[in-house]
Amino acid sequence: MAVTEIHNPSIKVLASALEQLADMFCIYDKKYRLVYANGAAFKAMPIYFNTLNEGGSTREAIENAIRADNAELDDEAITAICDGFNIRLRSGDPYEIRLANGQSMQIQKTTLENGYMLVLGIDVTKLKKQKAQMASLAEENHQLANTDQLTGLANRRNFIEQLNRKIIENQSESSGFYVGLIDLNGFKRINDIYGHSTGDKLLAGFARRASQFTDSNTFIARLGGDEFALISDGGLSEAQLISFSQTLCDVLSQPQTFAGNDLSVSTGLGWATYPKDGSTPSDLLKKADYALYKSKKSKTRNAVLFSENDETKMLRESEISRQLETADLEAEISMQFQPIHNTKSQSVISFEALMRWENSELGFIASKEFVPLAEKTGQISKLTKIGLKKALDVAKHWPKTIDLHFNISGIDLGKIEVVKALIESIKDSGYPTESVVFEVTETALVDTFENISHVLSLLRKSGLQLALDDFGTGFSSLSYLARIPVTCLKMDKSFTERLQPGSYEEQILKTVNHLCTNLNLHSVIEGVETQSQVDQLSAMNLYGLQGHYFSRALDPQDIGAYLINHIVACKIKTPDWNTPREDVLSQDRERAKLSTSKSVN
Repeated sequence: MAVTEIHNPSIKVLASALEQLADMFCIYDKKYRLVYANGAAFKAMPIYFNTLNEGGSTREAIENAIRADNAELDDEAITAICDGFNIRLRSGDPYEIRLANGQSMQIQKTTLENGYMLVLGIDVTKLKKQKAQMASLAEENHQLANTDQLTGLANRRNFIEQLNRKIIENQSESSGFYVGLIDLNGFKRINDIYGHSTGDKLLAGFARRASQFTDSNTFIARLGGDEFALISDGGLSEAQLISFSQTLCDVLSQPQTFAGNDLSVSTGLGWATYPKDGSTPSDLLKKADYALYKSKKSKTRNAVLFSENDETKMLRESEISRQLETADLEAEISMQFQPIHNTKSQSVISFEALMRWENSELGFIASKEFVPLAEKTGQISKLTKIGLKKALDVAKHWPKTIDLHFNISGIDLGKIEVVKALIESIKDSGYPTESVVFEVTETALVDTFENISHVLSLLRKSGLQLALDDFGTGFSSLSYLARIPVTCLKMDKSFTERLQPGSYEEQILKTVNHLCTNLNLHSVIEGVETQSQVDQLSAMNLYGLQGHYFSRALDPQDIGAYLINHIVACKIKTPDWNTPREDVLSQDRERAKLSTSKSVN
């Protein structure tokens, strides 16, 4: 009905206002006959409202509108559509219709007290489009939030969600599955040598290979860095799981070629079992991480499954970690000292300080147990400071010709504030700074090298010496020797254990010793236990020997007697302890060089 056909002034004003609406507005009487429809209604559904405006029935209006767009529909189909339209119109519930022009219209109905109906049609086309766009963005954001951008694998968040879902599913099914962690051994070395871009490519290639093993029973994710995680619920036995793991590790460890360089990393894999090893993601990942640690230490196994024995060890480690935080370490930590002898003179040139811990609750705790845990729990710096102070208290009473070797963690070496505190402790002790040799393992130094250049500069200025411990067992590059102020290379005892005349180990030791001579470094070999080893090593002109052949680690009160007895036994003239230290060292080095030169010639 047009506004001009309305004669009541009040209604005419209202109708004029309704004509300005962008949405459809209609009024029906009690018998569902059209009383009023605004211009938006005629524009949206012209055939329907023109039919009504000309006196046609609702059914005729619907039928005309339908036939205009669907001429092929038969009467039965049109009747069904009409009936459905009338039912929805009478129900009062909102519903949606799609117009011929592609618009989506939401129809809402309100019944007045006099039985008339107000029908409002809202164009929701833009709203639906916006919702679709929002849904698409939400899906995209979900993908971004749950996908590792470098590798395209699921990320940590996604993995934890999947693991939680798997736990819930298996609670009702009373079945189990495996959770695994993969770590790339040697990845950091590649990153340091070839750069992060090459490292990223290596990770991406690793992920592509890992994806080959993804199926309905295996889910793989990258947790971060070079750490990846798996969920396997294919009903495998433990033996089948280890076999699958070995195949996976073999494939992942194959070399990748970048810019003409064949680069490879070995892989370690640790597994935990649900529900035997835990019922939460945290428990399962903790157990898998422990198994991974075991696999990295093993020389024969790439994959390790967490066991009951591991549970006992974890409890032990938990107790040790607790004692590291609560025990009176000042009172419980003590130091022992193992001598290092000059190869030619057999005189003592230094002692290596070794930390011992007798705990009030757990008794004796070996350093190989508590040191890694102290590093892991952030307690290592406290131990280092305590141990160094106790070692210095002993060393300051030694003859001036004897150095103190002290083991320092790569973690401490990476903290300049800790190194400064250690240097101050040495200065306060009265023991010469230049007589202290910090021993750091080759692997620890390589792993922290990029972060400790400023610390190495501080060590150089302070006069402290630095020994590279366990040399030959890690992944070091000779370039490191030119970039760090190393004064000594300590070769790992594994070379001594396998040492035989003409052996591969003998050739390596000769080569390293020759390198040390050219670089003016001291060469020391550990693990010397027999006379034949002493004879063979002495013939190589190494600078120092250390091992049980000479002595086990000594308590502080036994050092004086050891020095006296050793000097008498070897018929060596008692040195003049007042001789300046630098003169004694200079003489030792000249003798070593002379001996080496003669043997070479």
